[in-house]
Amino acid sequence: MRNLFLAAALVAAGAAKHGAPDQSLLKLIDRETQISALLTTGKLAYDAGDFATAAARWEALLKVEGLPSDVERAVKPLATEARGRAGEGGGAIQEKREATPEPDPPKPQSITVTGAIGGGGSIGPGGAVITLRPLHGWPPKPAPVKKSLLQREKRFVPHVLAVPVGSSVIFRNQDEIFHNVFSLSPAAKFDTGLREGGLETAVKFDKAGVIELLCNIHATMIGYLVVVESPWYAVADVSGAF
Repeated sequence: MRNLFLAAALVAAGAAKHGAPDQSLLKLIDRETQISALLTTGKLAYDAGDFATAAARWEALLKVEGLPSDVERAVKPLATEARGRAGEGGGAIQEKREATPEPDPPKPQSITVTGAIGGGGSIGPGGAVITLRPLHGWPPKPAPVKKSLLQREKRFVPHVLAVPVGSSVIFRNQDEIFHNVFSLSPAAKFDTGLREGGLETAVKFDKAGVIELLCNIHATMIGYLVVVESPWYAVADVSGAF
């Protein structure tokens, strides 16, 4: 085909030296130019992955009047393949869309739940532990924490401490006398032994429940550790607010 185009161009150039070229030669040149352009642009689009454009160029080429049979045989399967690979979106545009990352899903909003409880008799509602649970299924596993619980002025401070399952509590003696922390509660049975002022002992709690804290030296010292299985929990203040 390239040789045919060059021959036509040479004939037309020679005819132009002796007068106006024959119209049939001009039509031949136009046809060969069109064939070459459609072939070239189709190949460039195919190599770039723009299969829709390649298919369109080669389909237009197959409609050219007087297309040489060898060109038709070579182009027809290429056009069919390009059309099939173009799909619905087609070519480089579709590939570019596929490469665009999906936006991140919206992050869940945090919600604060507040309220107040009553009861507690003469002691009042202070120290009550409030937990939230889903209506269906189990709450997500809470992350363990590390909290301190003091022995100060022969009292457990705070009187009630709530922590998630798996957390560690550091019992610290801030008095200048010996103290001990022990519990016989089903959720945790332990004994830190005697500890002089300034010393501390860490204990890990892997079971949910209410744990009564005692000192075997001072019978009036009583505190409570509440180990919860929900990440949503709070301890009410003296008025019952949380």
